[in-house]
Amino acid sequence: MRPIDNIEPYTLRLTLEGEDPDPERTIATLLTDVAERCQDAGGPLVGHIKCYASTASGSFHCSLTSLRTGAQCSALPVAAGPRSGRIDVDLAVLVYGLERETIDGLTRASLDALCRAAGATWTVRSSSAAHSHTDSAASESV
Repeated sequence: MRPIDNIEPYTLRLTLEGEDPDPERTIATLLTDVAERCQDAGGPLVGHIKCYASTASGSFHCSLTSLRTGAQCSALPVAAGPRSGRIDVDLAVLVYGLERETIDGLTRASLDALCRAAGATWTVRSSSAAHSHTDSAASESV
């Protein structure tokens, strides 16, 4: 673990695919889970976890600076019919005291759990993490 005052920016561009009637809730759940995993891993303070997300219905942003206040998302435009399909996400995670590689593993574990629960898949388009595994891995639908 890094010193408590160290912060390493971590970014991830990804795509979530599957039936999703509430993309804002899905992304808020992701940000919350990432924050909880970082805290459980010894990250003493969440600086900021935020993202910009784009769907066929429009785009929105979501932000989390504290687990006490939770994730706050802007709303997608109201669209007729069910929302489904693809969410493109640009995610940034700033947590004090954790190395970028640790944050990468925790974020990917959150994505795996989220997609398993929703029967969805995720694919990384690019990442700031310096790691040795391939950035094209995808969670399998369940």
